[in-house]
Amino acid sequence: MRFWHPDLAAEPARLAAYATTLQASPGATFTLICRRRRLGHNSWLHGAVHDGDPDGTAWLAPADLAALGVPEGGDILLHTTSATLQMPAVPVSGVSSGTVVVPHGVPGMNVNALMPSGVTHLEPLSGQHHMTGIAVQVTVAPQSCL
Repeated sequence: MRFWHPDLAAEPARLAAYATTLQASPGATFTLICRRRRLGHNSWLHGAVHDGDPDGTAWLAPADLAALGVPEGGDILLHTTSATLQMPAVPVSGVSSGTVVVPHGVPGMNVNALMPSGVTHLEPLSGQHHMTGIAVQVTVAPQSCL
């Protein structure tokens, strides 16, 4: 089993440069990461009936949510060059400042629409499309202002 290949040698520098571009992107004030939902993390569960909270909220650091002026459960808009997605937001103490965490598989909230496309958004070694760590602009939805 091989755990190292010379093609990996440049990866730390490439990833550090990528992190810098996320911080420097105009209007991209947050980094979007995705999460699995407690109810419906696999497609075979999407049509099932579930009891409990549907878990379709964006998580932000409490200070970030307060700085945006969004009340708990108020709607935010996530913007990329590909799309805009509206969803309720809640403060979660374990979320790092500058990060927004959004679940997969919420009906009517297709987080994949936010993902930029094209060859420049492919992981060079694996060919996998970038699905997390996406630069997004977060704004308050007009009806959610305090």
